[in-house]
Amino acid sequence: MKRDKTFLALTFALPILVFLLVGWAAVRNHVPLYDDAYNASIAKNLSLDLGYVSSYDVLIKFNPEVTTGPILIMPAAVFIKLFGNKYWVPAFTSLVISFIAFVVITLVIVLYLKYGYSLGEQLAIAFFI
Repeated sequence: MKRDKTFLALTFALPILVFLLVGWAAVRNHVPLYDDAYNASIAKNLSLDLGYVSSYDVLIKFNPEVTTGPILIMPAAVFIKLFGNKYWVPAFTSLVISFIAFVVITLVIVLYLKYGYSLGEQLAIAFFI
């Protein structure tokens, strides 16, 4: 029984640790390119209470040329409020969102391997976590 719990913990913890180490190295060495910086400027504007606007030359509300949706922009705005307008914050936001998705997927796989939940039950559990 103890061996099963240790295996389960390693199955869950080892991929997460590797993901975080590789992800943090990528975030620290990431140089924002045009799209990254443009989308980050919308998050910065949102964090400065200007709204969901692009500000390249003029303020355009809900600009259709923004290539990233609110699922990334809104958390990036929160992190810019928390950490300031640093170059690594948008990439860190992507890492956090990817990490959450990775944990949910890993949890679903572990639950399936350990307890034999059906796919519908796994999705329900992942949705309500």
